[in-house]
Amino acid sequence: AGQVTDTSYLNLGILLYNKKQPAAAEEAFGKALELTPDLSDAFYYRGLTRIQLKRTAEAKADLKRYLELAPDGSDADTAKELLKSLQ
Repeated sequence: AGQVTDTSYLNLGILLYNKKQPAAAEEAFGKALELTPDLSDAFYYRGLTRIQLKRTAEAKADLKRYLELAPDGSDADTAKELLKSLQ
């Protein structure tokens, strides 16, 4: 009980992202990925966060990793569109 999981960090990150706190959100997604290195949603949301932070190269890397892990994921189409717009 009381164990912090990758899902806790993922949800925290999404909350912070929605509250326009991208630096804190990015840290939370990073912690989720430390616990579960192939957590596709964490890559997707960290990519969005890094777009907010104007760190385009890192954002593209995260979105590409998301697509590798979840090519048919619920956010795959959005990730592809974002990658096109970041060129």
